[in-house]
Amino acid sequence: MTDAPEARPASPTPLRARAIEPYPAPPGGQSYRLNAPAGGTLRFVLWRAPQPGTGVALVLPGFGEFVEKYHETAADLLARGYSTYVLDWFGQGLSTRALANRQKVHVGDFRRHLSDLHKLVELALPPHAQARRLLVGHSMGAHLGLRYLFEHPRSFDQAVLSSPLAGFNLGRMPRRLARIVAEAACALGFGRAYVFGAGDYNPKRVRFQGNKLTHDRARFFDQHAWIARRPGLAVGGPSFGWVRAALRSIAQIERKGFGCGVRIPVLIVASEQDGVVSTAATQRLARAMPFAAYIGVTDARHEILKENDAIRALFWQRLDRFLAMYAPRKAA
Repeated sequence: MTDAPEARPASPTPLRARAIEPYPAPPGGQSYRLNAPAGGTLRFVLWRAPQPGTGVALVLPGFGEFVEKYHETAADLLARGYSTYVLDWFGQGLSTRALANRQKVHVGDFRRHLSDLHKLVELALPPHAQARRLLVGHSMGAHLGLRYLFEHPRSFDQAVLSSPLAGFNLGRMPRRLARIVAEAACALGFGRAYVFGAGDYNPKRVRFQGNKLTHDRARFFDQHAWIARRPGLAVGGPSFGWVRAALRSIAQIERKGFGCGVRIPVLIVASEQDGVVSTAATQRLARAMPFAAYIGVTDARHEILKENDAIRALFWQRLDRFLAMYAPRKAA
């Protein structure tokens, strides 16, 4: 299914980056640290719904993201009655970073993230065991959520995945060549080096024009406003080791039978012209999942949850319909 938001008039006065304030946190959030199985600590934040009863949602951010970027999403879930957890993955946000240069996002194997996620799920879900359990993932977070659902098929009741990393949009570069380069770089001892073209975060290089993430100027600059306020949130780019781990993990979800192993209803919402992940790969994945519903949004860029009001409204309308199709479990 392909969808498009209603047209909205453009703002007559463009916002300036310096005038944009970060989206505030919903009230009542509590920040925690979790000892990760492989070492280090993970930050997550919990917002308890003012009138609990619908369920609990676990939000899994994408590459380089952090809790603060999901304040608006948390508020939307709270308004629907979901107590909401948002995780900082190992290597980003305020969780333990992998390398001495905190700017490099590095991991040797995505299993590290899966074991971290499992520990958080064991902690987060038992108190809400009788409530509806919703997984919300974006990009890398959606990819890891899918792998977790395959390995732990009864851990959640439903899932919504925004622009899942089913494959990279590499333009004209063959994926086989990308994998050869990543594997060779790691074999030659450059696994912890930045990939070509990446480097430490530099706010002077941030440009809204031509970005691949969102059409919404205020939401684009939201994460940069947070980084200006809390510089420890910044990341530069991925290491060759991270890219190798990601490509190997993508190969896992492409295995025959993977889609059939995800046994809960899943809503996949993707941009039809995504410049970061492969829309074609996402569509193939959705077709292989018997319990998946796919919605392609024609006018969206990669970060649908940070898109303009019209696209975000479309996302939440479709999600509300999806959730309404299934009777909620009795809340604790």
